[in-house]
Amino acid sequence: MNVQFVRLLGKQQGFSVTFRNHQLSSLIVVQIHQMPPEQLGVILNAIASRVTRENL
Repeated sequence: MNVQFVRLLGKQQGFSVTFRNHQLSSLIVVQIHQMPPEQLGVILNAIASRVTRENL
């Protein structure tokens, strides 16, 4: 799942995802508005797996 898709899905679900790429780590800021917990879990898992792969 790429960053663009995560951002698009976030827009559809009513929240924004901001990626700040640093040299040693990636900080992810997620703003949530009226999102079901299961949806949030799916999004965060996808983002976390993406960042983990990029940092390896």
